[in-house]
Amino acid sequence: MTIQNAPPDLQEITVINILGETVMKLKNLHSPNFTLDLSKLIRGTYYIRFISANLSTTRMVVLQN
Repeated sequence: MTIQNAPPDLQEITVINILGETVMKLKNLHSPNFTLDLSKLIRGTYYIRFISANLSTTRMVVLQN
């Protein structure tokens, strides 16, 4: 998954499975454009939480193979 134009103050990205378990966490991202490698996750529904200094946003992603 490609992330483009991430906010400059992005502090953390967390990938959470449907059970609420954290399956991946990335910190200290220094680029507004990067790739999030989800290839090792099994198919299903995941929530990706983007945390910056003043904002937290969560998006749902469905992996199908």
